[in-house]
Amino acid sequence: MSEETDKDRDPNTGRFLKGGKGGPGRPKGSRSKLSEDFFKALFEDFQDNGVKAIMAMRLESPKDYAKMIASLQSKEITGEDGAELFSGLDVNIKRDPS
Repeated sequence: MSEETDKDRDPNTGRFLKGGKGGPGRPKGSRSKLSEDFFKALFEDFQDNGVKAIMAMRLESPKDYAKMIASLQSKEITGEDGAELFSGLDVNIKRDPS
């Protein structure tokens, strides 16, 4: 470690001290080479097989298909005017016993 870094660390634990200058870190929005390569490969695979994979998921595993759609949705649902929908709504969901 350089002397510059040593003075910003606790001598006993090696942890950074509060109020220390710190370094610039990774630039905002940058990814590691592995992540970059992974997302590039994923994109290329989706270009070739994405629609077929989504259709297969819908037919073979409708529960997972619905979960996937729900996970991609915004957590807050609002109307056109921005007002929250369903506020104060108490919903009871009954399951089919079969």
